[in-house]
Amino acid sequence: MSNLEQLKLSFDPVQDRLVLIFFTKDFSEFRFWITRRLVRKLWNALQQLQNTLHKSGIEQEHEVEKAKQHVQQEQVQKEASKYGMQVSRNPLGTDPLLLMQVKIGTNDQGQIHFTFESTAGTNVDFTTDKTFVSLLSQLIQKAIPHTEWDITLQ
Repeated sequence: MSNLEQLKLSFDPVQDRLVLIFFTKDFSEFRFWITRRLVRKLWNALQQLQNTLHKSGIEQEHEVEKAKQHVQQEQVQKEASKYGMQVSRNPLGTDPLLLMQVKIGTNDQGQIHFTFESTAGTNVDFTTDKTFVSLLSQLIQKAIPHTEWDITLQ
């Protein structure tokens, strides 16, 4: 996946799943269903990664603040560009793929590598930074209260 531009996470009560949508700078859109089971695994992996990054000397508070600012910026952009964001490609189709696993790792350059594995056998790989991890964590925290899931995030 090339250059993430925007990230959206919301709850679909009919499906009883979260839908995660990535928009890229080349106007592509990727949609994924995230189940309750996967949220628990993903949350634990994100928290472990943040702890590892923090222990390795990376200032976590700074990253959390950057992520908060990013969320605020995205909300402003979302309102301003409701009609301006045009998706020109849906490489995986318009229906969300059901994720069965998310693998997270880091490389020597300090970048974070994600692999999203779907039940359809499609894998989506992308490399990002620690701001994305903080942002995704915040979006999950905001979405969970809208579910009726018995999940407590710490």
